[in-house]
Amino acid sequence: MTTIPRYVVRVADLEAGPQIIRAPIAPEWIDERLADTEVRSTGENGEVSVSVTKNGADILVRGSLRVPIQVPCARTLDPALYELRPEVFLMLSPSHKRGPARGKDREKRAASAEGGKNKQRGKGDWSDDPELSREDAAADTYDGEEVALDEFFREFILLEVPMVPVRMDLRDGSFEASPPLPENSKSERLSPFAQLRERLEKKD
Repeated sequence: MTTIPRYVVRVADLEAGPQIIRAPIAPEWIDERLADTEVRSTGENGEVSVSVTKNGADILVRGSLRVPIQVPCARTLDPALYELRPEVFLMLSPSHKRGPARGKDREKRAASAEGGKNKQRGKGDWSDDPELSREDAAADTYDGEEVALDEFFREFILLEVPMVPVRMDLRDGSFEASPPLPENSKSERLSPFAQLRERLEKKD
């Protein structure tokens, strides 16, 4: 099922000057675009605020996003709430191939970041990560009369998701204290040392 893009700029409109996009990011958009990850919306709107400028044949996109999300806590699996504020900076060059605006490298980086999260949970192998050449690192392109920014925004969001998400109350590094050991358990654990001490005292 194809998701209809919501943040679209017509290239022809950029000839008249920069276009400003200030719009809410709906919870439904977050859930749709990140459906293949563990990230979900909190039910609150986020916000996109970017300017889109045409510089010769290139298109420059810069600004920021505000995205409230929840993701399973790595310690308790309860929802860990975050408000992500990724900076957006894109330089899109014309593509010589037919197709929609895309960002090959950014897709790979987002996939690599998601893979890194899986590795933190004991999945995958670092050797599976794609290696990016310097040429690939500048492969963000657009094609046609419209530029859809949705996928680019998705990738910026994914790159901001913490590798090891934790609940707010656990972010100070504190852990729940282990329950005290029963007295008989303590005695059993210390008995070998007590016996050794008795032997040393007898030798003296």
